[in-house]
Amino acid sequence: MGYNRYKRLIILSKNNILRSFLILIKSRKEIIFGITWSTSLATVIAGRGFPPIYESVLSIFATAMLFSSVYIYNDIIDREMDAYSDKEKKKGRPIAYDQVTVKTAYTFMIVTGLLGLVTSYVISMSNLLVAVSFYIVFILYSYPPVRFKKMYIIKNVVTAATIPTALLMGGTAVKGYFAPNILFITGLTYVFMFLILPAGADCLDIEEDRAFSIKTIGGTLSWRQNIMLFDAGILILIIVMALTYQRFTFSYLAPLLITGFGIPLLLYSTKLMREDGITAAYKLRPAAYSYLMLVPLFIALGSVF
Repeated sequence: MGYNRYKRLIILSKNNILRSFLILIKSRKEIIFGITWSTSLATVIAGRGFPPIYESVLSIFATAMLFSSVYIYNDIIDREMDAYSDKEKKKGRPIAYDQVTVKTAYTFMIVTGLLGLVTSYVISMSNLLVAVSFYIVFILYSYPPVRFKKMYIIKNVVTAATIPTALLMGGTAVKGYFAPNILFITGLTYVFMFLILPAGADCLDIEEDRAFSIKTIGGTLSWRQNIMLFDAGILILIIVMALTYQRFTFSYLAPLLITGFGIPLLLYSTKLMREDGITAAYKLRPAAYSYLMLVPLFIALGSVF
């Protein structure tokens, strides 16, 4: 009887641990999908359609673990802010609503962080350099004594590096070094993200940010100015890709698809300029996120065909 009870307790404990981890990951499913998707496509780009399976799988795993770790830490530190918000997306944050304890979250943060860094070390030194740099910067983004999140402009400088970091992780895993074409798409994606984040992200959290003395680009600009930045990001992406795709040995498919899908988004965002900022931001975000996910796919297609 005693043994069976002990066995049931172990099974229950394991189930609770697994459940807690799944809840934490589910609360950040959008970003986890985005970075694993981008890492996967970066391996395709770097491998010209035929990336090595071993390095590719390792890079996807490492990136997923590292991002999970820093976002779990962010949710631990921001639990008061998340509980303050009445937005549905924040109500899904399990730490703020006691679905997962802080102690359990810290455990997952440490384990996933170590798994990500060790896996990155196994891949290559260039991959590890990207991983360590990302991890330090994003931990400092939330770490209270530093808290990049509360630094005007620096907040956007850091958050714009999410997808570009995933691209670098995938690219360096396949190449073993910082290949020019990977650096190019990383830099271009970074500029694009920096310009679209004020309208696509900052404007969704203006009230919450103000309540906790966080100053953002999106919060200080008018909605019209945010849309102008957003449109500038799309135009820069379209123009730069059109002018440079041959230099980085991409086919015409990359600029063609980026332009073909970018112009409708440009027209849509311009139309939203006349609407209320917060309401319009919620309408714009799904379209902006979809385009952001499509851009590396278009570049991958341009690297293969």
